[in-house]
Amino acid sequence: MNFGSVLCITSDSEPLGKTDIEAAKIAKMSGGRIILLHVVEKWRNSEFLVTDSPEWKTVHEDWLAEGMELLERKEELVRAQGLYS
Repeated sequence: MNFGSVLCITSDSEPLGKTDIEAAKIAKMSGGRIILLHVVEKWRNSEFLVTDSPEWKTVHEDWLAEGMELLERKEELVRAQGLYS
């Protein structure tokens, strides 16, 4: 079976900790690509507290930066396994 893209939800949590490697293996075997997705749970769960204040903007930017760092670490992990081209 060929997959053009494999979408993988990723995080540092135990249940999702190794899904990125498995998704990358599937993508490589099928000649597809892997798309890593990270949902910033803290932002989604704080919807009722969010304002347009500069402080919330800073908090949001910090959370997004943390998410980008996670995705970069996951990309390096996939590269180190030889599953990213």
